Amino acid sequence: MPYLNKAARAARQREREAAQKAKEDAWKAKVDPHFAFLREQYSFEITQTYWSSWVTRVRYETPLTAVDVERSAEDFRVEVLLIRKVEGEVPKYPIFVTAVDIMHHFRLDEVLEERSPEALAEVRATRGLGEEQIDAGLTISAKALEKYATDILQGDFSLFAKMEAKVRAYLREHPEVITVYVPADTPPERIAQIEREAGDPSGKVPVIVRKYQPPTPNHKKQPSDTEQPRS
Repeated sequence: MPYLNKAARAARQREREAAQKAKEDAWKAKVDPHFAFLREQYSFEITQTYWSSWVTRVRYETPLTAVDVERSAEDFRVEVLLIRKVEGEVPKYPIFVTAVDIMHHFRLDEVLEERSPEALAEVRATRGLGEEQIDAGLTISAKALEKYATDILQGDFSLFAKMEAKVRAYLREHPEVITVYVPADTPPERIAQIEREAGDPSGKVPVIVRKYQPPTPNHKKQPSDTEQPRS
């Protein structure tokens, strides 16, 4: 790779940033015609656009509530996330639910599971990232949000407690764990170090270390004494 001087590196960085912003702006332009009611009826403001290889996001906020509208490459669909703000700020999305005392993030799917299984089926039927699927996902999700989550949009999070109770009940049956795989000959002191380093800072999520036997290196087959080399 040819050496890039400081000016060239800066130019390349600007190109990357411009390309990222173009993707963010394109998603915002696609989302807002469907979700403009958040601004027009509930006084939300667009506060963030974001792009990565995993997700493209537009965030709407009021002082109490945030709504993320995402193009999720991981879930392969349009996703809507409803967030209860804490002291005016959007809390960090938890990696492990067990590690937090109160859940502040719920997907529209979970709201619809409580209030309209039929609408949930319609939303999930739009799965896919093709243009038609995305347009359908945005249209149907926006209508479902407006119809079934008006209380949350206005800062009433009463439903969150019920949805959280359901998640906690599931986790009692299926606890969250951190699983780390190490070679079978890993020394005990190294395993203890891995357990400390891999653990969640809260200390509430157990770490399980599992050992595996590394594959034996392949050795080139040697001809037997009776085998004659080919001419």
